[in-house]
Amino acid sequence: MNKIHKIINILLSYFIFLFMFTITPIQAEEIISYPESWITIKLISCSIQTTYNPADYSVRYKTEGNKYTAIILDEKGNEVSRYSETIKDMDIQDVILFNKVNTISYESIVEGMINLVGGRSDFQAYLKARMKISSGNYWRQCDELLEYEYSSGNSDLYSLEGTQSFEATTSYPNGKVKIDINGVIETNAISLTNLETLKTLGFTINDSPSSSWYSRKTYNTSVTFIFMN
Repeated sequence: MNKIHKIINILLSYFIFLFMFTITPIQAEEIISYPESWITIKLISCSIQTTYNPADYSVRYKTEGNKYTAIILDEKGNEVSRYSETIKDMDIQDVILFNKVNTISYESIVEGMINLVGGRSDFQAYLKARMKISSGNYWRQCDELLEYEYSSGNSDLYSLEGTQSFEATTSYPNGKVKIDINGVIETNAISLTNLETLKTLGFTINDSPSSSWYSRKTYNTSVTFIFMN
């Protein structure tokens, strides 16, 4: 009987050992690193976080001369937004290669369509910033924000009123440049979207037939350029 008990105990120990090592990989897989909540656009000199969910959108990059463009596409392949960076008086490859061995300085123009109402592309502002940048081995920074501007997007269905913009970054050189923008979205185009959707998005609806606007909503958002190696 003692011999049988020993055999049983050995078998039990073996199965417990086998069970533990079989379970371990499954437990390890449960601790996963999820992707970022929003798509981050990576240009030549900087990155910009958008309000697009990577589960519903994708990004296609292309190079044309000294201009590098990121195009955001929906699930059907339709373009909903784009960002671009143009390097002035330098080739893109020169910026990428020379930066690895030398300290370089150059001027860059970054443009993009910024969503003003959450992750929707119905209402956008066009932002353009011209910056002086320097970089070297494993570092990059903005030495100066030379100028910036913003306006309504490409749609004729709405306008931006009372627009204001502020340079939130107060000291240079800096690894981040932040620009705050605010104003009021106004539209008199009922076909832009349905009434209930506008209400859900926080728009104020005007029922007066003599009014110059149909719906309006204030916005207050910001864009941050994060400079990377």
